[in-house]
Amino acid sequence: MIRFASLAGALALAACTSQTQLETTAFQRQFSLAENYQAVYARSNSQMRECFAVGMAEFNVDGQLYPELGYGEIIFGVNGMFGYQPYNQIRIDKNGTGATVSLKSLTQTPQSSMNWLEYWTKGGQRCPRISYAETPPAL
Repeated sequence: MIRFASLAGALALAACTSQTQLETTAFQRQFSLAENYQAVYARSNSQMRECFAVGMAEFNVDGQLYPELGYGEIIFGVNGMFGYQPYNQIRIDKNGTGATVSLKSLTQTPQSSMNWLEYWTKGGQRCPRISYAETPPAL
């Protein structure tokens, strides 16, 4: 629970975001994985929920898998005084027998956030101890 104590403070200081802003922001990082997109989705969704399970209702990880459309997406956001504010999105598309992963972040440190999102999609199982500014461990 302590591992994200300062994350809450960092997000509180971040600019307000909206679902519209998340939807209109281009993906900032994209890469391919040889694994099935549904396996990548399941692993990423599970790990994000594990890392953001801090007993605070404000944090929200929303994942949807659309097998008929060939993709899944996971959005991390915060329910705050000004409504829901989405911050990070992972989209995992079917690409043959593999997956194409697209990431975007509306945080003040998007590259740091995306480093963790990429780490989780590639199978990483650790959580930042304090904030996204930490470098994820090697896989």
